[in-house]
Amino acid sequence: MIRNLSCLFIFLTFFQYLAAANAQNISIYDRTQSRTVGVLESFSIDRLQYVSVTKLAGLLNITSQPNPAAKQIQLKLPDLTVTIMAISPFVMFNELMLQMPAYCLYKNNDYLAPARYFIPLLADHAHLDIEYNESANTILITSSRANINNVIVEEMENGFLLRITTSKEFPLANIFTSESNGWFYVDFFGGLIDTFQTFTVNPEIKSIKKIVPIQLSDDTARLSFRVTVPISEKNTYIKSATEVTVTLRTRQKISEGILADLEKEREKWKIDTIIIDPGHGGRDPGAIGSSNTFEKKITLAIAKELKAELEKKLDIKVLMTREADIFPSLKERTKFANTNKGKLFLSIHTDSNPVSRLHGHTAYILGPAKTEEARRVAQFENSVIRLEDTPDDYTDLTDASFILASNAQNSFTKESEELAALIDVEIRKKCNSYSQGVKQAGFQVLYGASMPCILLETGFLSNPQDEQKLKSKSYQQDIAAAVCEGIIKFKERYESFNN
Repeated sequence: MIRNLSCLFIFLTFFQYLAAANAQNISIYDRTQSRTVGVLESFSIDRLQYVSVTKLAGLLNITSQPNPAAKQIQLKLPDLTVTIMAISPFVMFNELMLQMPAYCLYKNNDYLAPARYFIPLLADHAHLDIEYNESANTILITSSRANINNVIVEEMENGFLLRITTSKEFPLANIFTSESNGWFYVDFFGGLIDTFQTFTVNPEIKSIKKIVPIQLSDDTARLSFRVTVPISEKNTYIKSATEVTVTLRTRQKISEGILADLEKEREKWKIDTIIIDPGHGGRDPGAIGSSNTFEKKITLAIAKELKAELEKKLDIKVLMTREADIFPSLKERTKFANTNKGKLFLSIHTDSNPVSRLHGHTAYILGPAKTEEARRVAQFENSVIRLEDTPDDYTDLTDASFILASNAQNSFTKESEELAALIDVEIRKKCNSYSQGVKQAGFQVLYGASMPCILLETGFLSNPQDEQKLKSKSYQQDIAAAVCEGIIKFKERYESFNN
């Protein structure tokens, strides 16, 4: 009853603010077109500008689905649903729930979000090219500059035809094709592609299951085709200034040997080996808590619990980069994962920060850091290099080097992010831990891992409450159980997608 009255008080208070709020206009500026393309009405409440979620979605060409009964609205993007709840500070990105410092509001059957906090969330977690310039009262967007526009797949008697339409003329020398693990790739040097665009395949065509667009780098776009038959011959033609044609010839009759090879390829996609990396060790203690708790001991304890949990629930091989208080180098850890044909790589750590009130867990994937906090964490974890015998062996740890590493590992970036999100959700549920979110940063230990890989900060040793929990065997078991459940859910999704 008290909780309901509290919610009612909050609702009435915000409604009174809205009634007195001053309506203003926020300009929508398109950086691609170098011009203002629209105006969005906003409301100023407590020096915060609130904008209509519905109207913002319309300007961004995003489908919105309001649910008045549940007092929430959903934005539908490819592979992502963003849920905004009225009279709440929480926003969900699929199953990842994030909290803003201010509430979303509800007025006249519309949902109002604080632009200062909501738009950066869309940029970071929905990967939209959008920015709010509060001082200029402007929302900056970048409309699609894609020059790879559409794909039509036509099945023929002895193969199939890929008709790729473009808005730019590509020389034949700038188009590359390749195959790997049941995928056929067409790369365009100088190409730009909308990675949120859905390329559909006629369900009657059985030779291609799906098409995935990937922007490999600033100057290379890739179309990835999941093929179900072996390709015996391929040819690329420039049909016109705006159409590239790729013909793929398939074998008329598949031999028993080829079928056996295909089965071996399918086996490659099964997650049958998981590598657990307990951070630090030996002469490297890692972070040290206020009561002299060493990170290296906590990470090894959690890793052993996780190994036992995975072996109990899954019929798979689980290996650890260290099972005692020893010091493997960062490169040795990644090399161990690749040499043992790992299908997942999970590096376990604990965090530390001069601000002792910070608490909770964070899941990281490889990539250039987007925040100073992520950059700080990566710098600390990479600082172990100075303790190694050959520190000069390591690449220059710049954002550019990690962008290149992310591009090289592009086949696993999406999977790594999904794995991190699933584990994040399970830790929140099972351990009642505050989530710092899924982030990216340049961790050397993830550099070069040819598999989905994440680095998990399980808590802050600099926070006395987190430190006491992390020292507890029962909490270590809870963390392990939560991570195990996230891995199980990822394994089910990953293997069903690739079979």
